Amino acid sequence: LNVGAWMLRIGEGTPEDLPPAERLATVAIENPVLRRRHLFTRFALRRVLSGILGVRPAAIRISRSEFGKPFVEGADALHFSLSHSADWLAIVVGNVPVGIDVETRMPRNPLALAQRFYSHADFRRLESLPPHEHASAFLRQWVAKEAALKAKGCGIAGALSETECKYHDGKITEVRCRDGHFAIHEFDFAGGLPGAISSAGNHRLEIEWRDTLEAQR
Repeated sequence: LNVGAWMLRIGEGTPEDLPPAERLATVAIENPVLRRRHLFTRFALRRVLSGILGVRPAAIRISRSEFGKPFVEGADALHFSLSHSADWLAIVVGNVPVGIDVETRMPRNPLALAQRFYSHADFRRLESLPPHEHASAFLRQWVAKEAALKAKGCGIAGALSETECKYHDGKITEVRCRDGHFAIHEFDFAGGLPGAISSAGNHRLEIEWRDTLEAQR
C-alpha cells in the first residue's frame, strides 16, 4: 500500500483556499493561536487534496461520517487523516482507510493512565520497562492506537481499552481491535517525538514523505 504523508510546522494559511463557511468559522475563533492553527490545518489539507484531485482547494467538499471521520464527497477511493499537536500538523492520504496520529506532550503518570485506559497486556508491557522508558513507550502505544482507530473511522471513542499493540523486533507493527486489525508504521519527528500511520488489514505500508503541499495526481 502506497500512501503520501506530510509532517508540517503550523504556518500561515491562505483564507482564499477555504470555502466561505470555513472562512467564517475561522474568523469567529477569538484565540489567535487557535485561529492560526485552524486556518493552516484546513489550508494545508485542501492544498494537498487539490493536488491529488485536480480541483480548486475551495471547491473540495469535505463532510464527516456519523462518527466524525472526515471524507471528500464524491471521492470514495480517496481517504485521508490528519493530526496536530502543539505547532505540528500531520496529514496522510491513501486509497484505503488510513489514520495518522502525532503527540508532543509527555504524560506525567503514564502507568496510571495505561492501567486506566489500556488493555491489560499493553499495561503489563509498559510496567515491565525501566521507569525512564514509561512515558515514551506510553506515547508510542497511544499514537498507534489513535491512528488505528482513525483508520477504523471511530477515533478514541472506539475504546482504547479494546485495542492491543503487537510488536516485532521491538516496534509496534499492528494494533488489534475487537472487530479488526490494523497495520502500523511508526515514525519519529522533532527529534524523537512519536507518530504512527495505520491502515486496515495486512497491507504493507510504503510511506512517501513529501515536503510540499501540492501533491502529484
